[in-house]
Amino acid sequence: MVIRRPNITVSLTQESRLSLIVAAKQHLSFNESDGDGFLLAQGEIYIPADSPAHRHTGTKVHFNFRRKRTQSGCMDQHYVFKTTVSTDAHTNLAISTNTKVNNLIFLGLPRKPMHIMADGACSVHHFVFTSRTNALVIPDISKQCTFNLLNTHVLQIKTPLSHKYTTQQ
Repeated sequence: MVIRRPNITVSLTQESRLSLIVAAKQHLSFNESDGDGFLLAQGEIYIPADSPAHRHTGTKVHFNFRRKRTQSGCMDQHYVFKTTVSTDAHTNLAISTNTKVNNLIFLGLPRKPMHIMADGACSVHHFVFTSRTNALVIPDISKQCTFNLLNTHVLQIKTPLSHKYTTQQ
């Protein structure tokens, strides 16, 4: 796998185990905001095709991690992590290619999540949050909610409202 952009790190923790680490920005500015909220991290992973004849083809997985705008009177904050896939028509991944995300790790999340939902239907119950490092680890997410790199996924994280993220003008 090849990493194409900053703020996304992919690491092979063991043979055939894949961890995806997302490091969120800590200081935001209004010019980084759009209708979907503030972009905290984005990136792309490229999975090359198995066929030597199609060396420049493969699957691209695009990521973005956003903090949604807080509505007035709301006491919680929503974050959205989204993956989208663009596949070349000639792509043929090897059977041994690992596309399951075993561990999904978010760095820089200011508060422990109250609720995590994958694809609008699967509640994530098993996760670890460390307040000392502001790290959220979702182990075995591929088993909890069939999270892999070959499909589009949306992960929604709901936390108590925090003023840790400062917005600079």
